[in-house]
Parts: sequence; structure tokens; C-alpha cells
Amino acid sequence: MNNIRHINALISETYRLILCGQEGAANKSLAKIYDELLKITPMLSAEKIQTLSQLLQVMLDAQQRRDMIYLADIMKFEIPKILS
Repeated sequence: MNNIRHINALISETYRLILCGQEGAANKSLAKIYDELLKITPMLSAEKIQTLSQLLQVMLDAQQRRDMIYLADIMKFEIPKILS
């Protein structure tokens, strides 16, 4: 799926931005990830949608706590598992 490759590329870029401390750019890139995930939602099973929804809640919590490293790790390691 081309969309999933695009999401994975965005995740890698956002991960890099977070680790480099570029929080503003990382937040913009994160917004793009959310937009792309919304686009592919109709293609996912109900189980994957539920798992992704729970994961997005954890990501939002991490972002609100400004725990960017935890957020980066969730993106890098958990979202691709769901999308595979």
C-alpha cells in the first residue's frame, strides 16, 4: 500500500525531528501522520481501528505530558505493527 509507505516515511521523519529536539517541526509532521491515518482508516479492519484508536490516545497523553521520546517510540515501533 502506497499510503502505508508514506505514513512510515512520515513516522521516520517525525521520529528524527523529535530526537533532534525540533519540536515545532515534529508537531507539524505529527499532524500529517494523523491526517494520513485518517485517510486509511476505511481500509482497516474494525480490530485494527480499535487498536489504533487506543494507541492514539496513548500518543495524545504522551504529547500533552511533553514526553516526546515516549511519543516517538510509540510512533516508530507500534504504529507500523498495526498497519502491517
